[in-house]
Order: sequence, then C-alpha cells, then structure tokens
Amino acid sequence: MTFRAIAFLFFVVSSSARATDWPKPNGFDCDYYLALEQHLNCQQNGSDYLVNFGYRYCMKFQEKAADWNPQLKNFINDSGLCLMEQLYDNRNSKITDCQSLEKFAFESHSICYVQSGYCERSVVEKLQISATVDWSSVFSKFGQLKNQ
Repeated sequence: MTFRAIAFLFFVVSSSARATDWPKPNGFDCDYYLALEQHLNCQQNGSDYLVNFGYRYCMKFQEKAADWNPQLKNFINDSGLCLMEQLYDNRNSKITDCQSLEKFAFESHSICYVQSGYCERSVVEKLQISATVDWSSVFSKFGQLKNQ
C-alpha cells in the first residue's frame, strides 16, 4: 500500500469514528451540552450555543424547577430532554457544522415545547418559564442566526 492509500484510509476511519462518537443524551442532564462541546469544539469555530445557551439555560431551568410544582418540573425535564434528543437524532441529517447546530437547536425549541405540553401550562407557569429567560440575549442570538 502506498502512503497516500494509508493516509486516505486513516482519514476515512477517523472521520467515521467522529460521527459515531457523538455523545448520546442520557436523561435530562445538562452536562450533555458540555460533552457535545468537547466533541465538536464549537467555541473554537465561533459558536457559543452549546455552553453559553444550551448549558446555561439548562442549568437555570433545573435550578428554578426545584421550586416549581411537579407538572412544571415534568415539563422542564421533558422539554429539556427533547432538545437534547433533537440534536442527537438529527446529527447526520440536519447538522453539518456548529452554525447549523445552533440554528437547528433554536428551531427545535417550539417543537419540544409543544410536544412537552407548553400549551397546557397555566398562565402563571408560562410566566415562570418566561421569567427564566434573558430575552435580550435570545433576540440578539436569533438575529445573528437570521443574518447567516
């Protein structure tokens, strides 16, 4: 075998290993976002979604949910896990790089919220959810995604 053939085979094997090494969510665990960041190195590529949005808000919601009623806690757990599973399930079809991950992750929120029962939450519960979010950072990030 020539050096080029060996180098090509190494590239193919290492690339396919990277795709199969994508971390899989194991329940609603905020550390999933950190594991995914470690795997993809998105911050090095100009995307801070996994650490500064995914992980950050996951932790904020988990902290707040400790004081919320059981139904709202279930919503937080179900929607949080859904968001993680959306990333994992679409890792090969819709996510090609860190920027597409970020865009897809934002788009997944409405799907996961509806699937997890957001529409059935009371007005007070919806206000509790909304009060957890720093809306200026969300709108700023969403504006950046729209311009890409």
